[in-house]
Amino acid sequence: MTQTLASGEELPQGGVIDVERPNSATVLNETLRKAAEGFGGSYGALIADVLKTMFGPGKLTFDEYIALRLFDRSRYGAADRKAFVGFAAMRKIFATANFRTELHGLVQNKIAANALLSAFGLKAAATRALFCTEAGVASDGLLASVDDLRNFLVSAAFPLFGKPLAGFQSLGAVSLDGYDASSDTLIGADGRRIALPTFVAEVAKHFGGGYLFQKRLTPHPEVREICGDRIATVRVVTLLTKSGPKVFRACWKIPAGGNIADNYWRGGNLLAALDRDKGEIIRVVSGKGVDLREHTHHPDTGVSLLGRVVPNWQEVVTAALEGARVMKDVPLIGWDIAPVEGGATIVEMNETPDFTLPQLADGRGALDAEMLAFLDERREDRKAWLRFIRSDLDHTARPSFWAA
Repeated sequence: MTQTLASGEELPQGGVIDVERPNSATVLNETLRKAAEGFGGSYGALIADVLKTMFGPGKLTFDEYIALRLFDRSRYGAADRKAFVGFAAMRKIFATANFRTELHGLVQNKIAANALLSAFGLKAAATRALFCTEAGVASDGLLASVDDLRNFLVSAAFPLFGKPLAGFQSLGAVSLDGYDASSDTLIGADGRRIALPTFVAEVAKHFGGGYLFQKRLTPHPEVREICGDRIATVRVVTLLTKSGPKVFRACWKIPAGGNIADNYWRGGNLLAALDRDKGEIIRVVSGKGVDLREHTHHPDTGVSLLGRVVPNWQEVVTAALEGARVMKDVPLIGWDIAPVEGGATIVEMNETPDFTLPQLADGRGALDAEMLAFLDERREDRKAWLRFIRSDLDHTARPSFWAA
């Protein structure tokens, strides 16, 4: 069905918000042929190597092996490939590093996380309103019905960025420039017109449990020069070790093509490997597996990328490291931090940071000596924590005044 505007333009009804990633079909024969060529031409040797990584420490599936381009023998040796991890191995890393699972909800809830970070002086995206039909009492900041949601959007202070309270990978997210009363449409940052009734209906259908509207961030002028008026966040993975917080990996997600969001799964977006100390771009790629391509310039603007430094790099690093101190009981965190005018703003944090991006950007596995040492520390911390819990539950070990 379509809606006809006063101008005569027809707008699609439904599907205005991405709620799931599109399927990416793999042409197996062609993929195998190209992968075998990269491995020296032998299908047998390629399959044997895939099996080694499947049963090795990284527990890679065939798709993960291909996506990370580990068949490229000119780049990776056998020792290099052992350090790469797939999702099965990542889950073990997360469970070891962040064993205090009762604290994960604080990271996952965007309102709670932003409030906590802001209380410690860190910049987080400012919330304008929350749409939720499942809980809450009347207040200026809560949109408790579809009528409240519509009324908010008709008179909102744009630009706005909307996203699900429990969302990830930019699914469900929108970037809005304004509202046109003459056609009852929202104007997207990409120029598209979205029928307001359709948008309201989709948000209510998919995200009745919570949908946030935030003030849209303004990118740093140097970011705007590279990719236009779009936010390009830096993915910083931090480890909180006994000697303090440190940056484990960092890469820069740069939107390209028609994409407003910088998530790498959106076709055409770029991923830049960074020097951890200087924030300098040392490699830029797009795609994955047999379709991985290296770039020297942004495909839209033509701006040279190699050698450029992330704007406000020290502010980005400081935000991640200080955030790691605040979240001390969740010692492994992936941060999405935007270089903006006047500093750096934390957009999101994740207690299960997907290592695919830094591995793909750096061409280096996550299970390196630094990570292994960190995991050894966390195993010892877990033992100490369990001893504490057991002693607390043991009434005979409690001081005499406890019973009173």
